[in-house]
Parts: sequence; structure tokens; C-alpha cells
Amino acid sequence: MGAPLALSLVLIVCAQYAAAFFRMTCGRPVTVMRADPIVNPGAVSNHVHQVLGGNAFDFTQTYDSLRASSCSSCAARQDLSVYWTPNLWYHAKNGSFHPVNQITATVYYLQRYGSNGERLRAFPKGFRMLAGDMTLRSFDQDDPAQKAVTFNCLDAGNTGAAGQYNRLPTHNCPSGMRTQIFFPSCWDGQSLDSPNHKTHVAYPSGVDSGTCPSTHPIRLISIFYEIVYDTGSWNDMWWDGGSSDIGQPFILSMGDPVGYGFHGDFINGWDVDLLQKVVDECTADSGVIEECGPLASDLRSVDEMNDCAFPGRVPEPVTGWLPELPGCNPVQPGPTAAVINTTCGAPQSTDFVPRASVSFIADTNVSQWESLGCAHEPKDGRILTQLWTGANATAMGVDKCVQHCKDSRWRYAGLENGNECWCGTSLSSPATQLIGPYTCDTPCAGGGSIANGTLPENCGAQGKLAIYKDIGAPAPTLGKPRCRLRRKPNLFEQLMMNQRVLAMPTSPARRR
Repeated sequence: MGAPLALSLVLIVCAQYAAAFFRMTCGRPVTVMRADPIVNPGAVSNHVHQVLGGNAFDFTQTYDSLRASSCSSCAARQDLSVYWTPNLWYHAKNGSFHPVNQITATVYYLQRYGSNGERLRAFPKGFRMLAGDMTLRSFDQDDPAQKAVTFNCLDAGNTGAAGQYNRLPTHNCPSGMRTQIFFPSCWDGQSLDSPNHKTHVAYPSGVDSGTCPSTHPIRLISIFYEIVYDTGSWNDMWWDGGSSDIGQPFILSMGDPVGYGFHGDFINGWDVDLLQKVVDECTADSGVIEECGPLASDLRSVDEMNDCAFPGRVPEPVTGWLPELPGCNPVQPGPTAAVINTTCGAPQSTDFVPRASVSFIADTNVSQWESLGCAHEPKDGRILTQLWTGANATAMGVDKCVQHCKDSRWRYAGLENGNECWCGTSLSSPATQLIGPYTCDTPCAGGGSIANGTLPENCGAQGKLAIYKDIGAPAPTLGKPRCRLRRKPNLFEQLMMNQRVLAMPTSPARRR
């Protein structure tokens, strides 16, 4: 009786673990630029990636450098990993390109077991891997790595457009399109990386579940990315992308209009002991991260996640309408594999800007004024109170606003939401309490640029004020007193004063 009962308990526990998972939400990308420290370490990468996670993301990456991140765009505070994928663009009929906005981003952590009694491991320090292949332009249904990439057409209005596909959908997705990629979860137990960044890991028999091959016997916790793009905003500009084989107007940053080349990268930045505790103890099947005890009490707020960002460091624009995709990425629909081109004249190799030289806050050319930084507006008031009501909002720029505040004899200037200019004699609270590492990243309505035209000039953001100060304004003084106190005369001075009084001539009346 004892053995069957013990076996039943094991089966119950394993079934519970097999269904366990949690979703970790992420905010806006921590950066968007041509960088890939796995495939192109120390150099500019071939195409643009949007990166989620720790703000220490760089062209060269180690576990220790990631753990030095001061913030992350993802929820779990002890996770400073980085997760990245190519970003999505709209390809217009006139040949130009525009990035498509991300709506949401989620990283799933799933406890998938292949056999009873199998131990699930956390990612070790220094572990990294790549899923997918950027050069693919056709689908092989027998390749588990290609089965791991899917695209989900979202349709909240139930118009019939919903569905999941192995390529970019060839019809309108009214509520957005979700890119999805499942990573390998079987490890050889030895290598933290491999020459092609793939062979040290493998997919289990069912791609997202099943048994690990004997060559990769160590089972790791599974990760799965979901990124939802706002394709619905482009519905009125829908076309077939130039051919029936493409069939839709969206394209991935490496020039892939079909989607088979979608891929994802991961470098572990977790506190490994904590992640192992999560693996062992978080058995809820709800997907709610707050039900995972080791993580529940230490999660970032939405504002914290969205404020963790830094500008791209490759001297090229990656926002707005562009005549071509950044890098050397012509449209290559396939079905033959794409050819990687690095000779088109785009910045390559180590042509990137030092980290300390990039900022969302533009400097001002107005004499004796300087930027202080970015601040969240308080919920019950404003940092600066004088709105420039006569301004042409469509032509707003940093220097225009600062010059107006200077000419109006204000000491502070602030820009918000891309088109608002605010002035004031003082801040509502000390600057040290207001200003922080926040993202004032809304481009100015006037369309200015910085960094030799490679980055947009920003004018605050929604609910965030970019603040500038007159450093040449004289400090207030108490002024000179109207009178001054005199000391009491000493005895000698008193005698001399008395003698002068006695020597004074008497009036005529007294002489009589």
C-alpha cells in the first residue's frame, strides 16, 4: 500500500509543477538600437533590436555587468536579464519605413517537466542563448526551432480575423499582432554558450514540452516571449507589401516581410539562487506573478518599468519615417535564405556613441540656461505653473520654449508632451526631490534633432516635464540696511564731544 501511495503523491506533485507558470510583464523597451552582444559582441549589429530588461544592456555583456543594472523594464526586481527581438516596421507604398509601436511585452516562465522526478534548473550565471534564425524566409514544418515561432492575430471585436500563424498574417489584425517565440529548455549541462549560440541547448520532443534528448539531459525552466504590436493603427494604409507572396505591409527589421526569420535572444541576469527558489516553490497555475511568493513582495511598478530606458547609441535614426531600414537590410522575401550585407555605408563595427554621451534630455543653446533633467508631474498640482498659451504648439522646440521663458523673466522653463511650454520662478518642490532617471522621450512637435541629426529632440513626455534653469540669474540678496548701529563712545570720545558743545557760540538771545 505504501509504494502506490508514494507514487500517487509524486504524480500529483509533478502534474502540479507541469502546469505551473507565471507571466512577467515588461514596460517599454529599455532601448531600441542595432546591438546584439551575443551575435555581434563589441560591434554594431546588422539590424535593429528592441530590448527588454536591465539598463546595463551593452554591445558587450557579462553576467556581472548585467547585475550592475540600476533598473529594468521588467517587473521582477531581482531579474536583471535582457530579452531582445527584431522590431516591426510598416513598409509604405512609396518605399519608406516607420516603426510600429509596441503595445505590451510579456515574458513567460514555465515549469515544464519531461518525466516524473526530473529536476528543473534555474539558468546558471553567464548563460545565454538564441532562438530562431534571421536568414530564414521559408517554413520547414519538421524543424522544431521554426515551430517555436508564431504570430497571433488579435481581434477583440470578433470580426473573424483572429488566428495563429507561422508567418506574418496576410490580413488585417484589428487589435494588434502578437509575435511569439519559445526558447529551448534542454541544456548540455556544461556550456554557457556555443559558437552558433544554439547547440549548447535543444528543444524537447514537443518543442514547448516533452522529453529532452540524451545529448542535452538538463532541464531548464522554459521561457516564452510575447510582444504585441499596434498594427491596427495602420489599417487605413493596408496593402500587400508589393506582391501576393508578401501579402501584407509589415516587415521585420532585418528586411523580412514574411516573418520566418523572427528570432529572440536571452542573457541571464537573475539572482540565480532566487530563481531556483522560484522554480522550486512557485507552483501556481494561474500565471499571476503576485502568487509567486519569492517574487510577490518585490515587483516594480509600471512607472518604474517605463522609466527604465536609454537612447540608442548608434549614430542613426531609428524612429519616424525613414527611406530605408537601419543597417544594410533590403527587403528579402525569399524563399531562399537572406543574404547578410554589411557594405551599404551604414554605421558598422564600433561606430557607436559612448554611453555617457546619450540622453533623452536635449541641451539648450540659450545662453546661461542648462537642463536639469526629467520629472514626473505631481498628481495634485504642477511643477511649473505658467503655460505659454500663445505658443504655436506644432512648432515647439527646446530653444523656443527656453527663450520665451527667459524673455518673460522667468527662471525656469519646462517642456511636456512634445508641444507644451511651461515657465516659473521656482519649482513646486526642490529639484532633488522631483528630478530622477525618468524618460522624457516625446519628440518635439517642431521636429528638431540632436546628435548631428541622428536623434530626435525631445520635449518632455506625457505627464513628465523636461526642466531647464537660468544659471545666470543673480541670486537674491538682502540688500544694504538703511541704518547702522553705532557703538557707544568711550570716555575720551565723550569728553571731546562735551568740549565741542561748550565751545559752540551762543545764540543772540542768550548773549543779551
